Amino acid sequence: AAVCLGLLCVLLLAGIIGLLVQYNKVSKKSAAERDQLQTSYNNLTNERDQLQTEREFLKRRLTNLKQTSPEGWQKFESSWYFLSTETKTWKESRDDCLERGADLVIINSDKEQVCVRERERERERERERERERERERDRIWVCRG
Repeated sequence: AAVCLGLLCVLLLAGIIGLLVQYNKVSKKSAAERDQLQTSYNNLTNERDQLQTEREFLKRRLTNLKQTSPEGWQKFESSWYFLSTETKTWKESRDDCLERGADLVIINSDKEQVCVRERERERERERERERERERERDRIWVCRG
């Protein structure tokens, strides 16, 4: 019985040692996975913070754009339009647009077409008023008394 008890103790000790070895392997693997997850979490947190900062910057910029229209530019819905008073070729017009950070307009709807035409008419009326003022300056006014 003592031999059986001794043998049982040895087997129990071997089992405990085996479990400890297995636990250490799993523990090391878990620590490596935990470190990898922590690194991923930190990277994602930094990326989120950068995106939130960029989002706030873009929101402020959009608000500023909504409040101020650049000289000569007019807003319609979510787009800005510049109606030039100069007569140019298509290539010259496109180059001018590209220098302004824009491109020639592509009309996407009847509503947009009406808006662009109305603004074009307004600009033509402005040009006509300016030409009339210039003609008045060129006239000689004589007063008789």
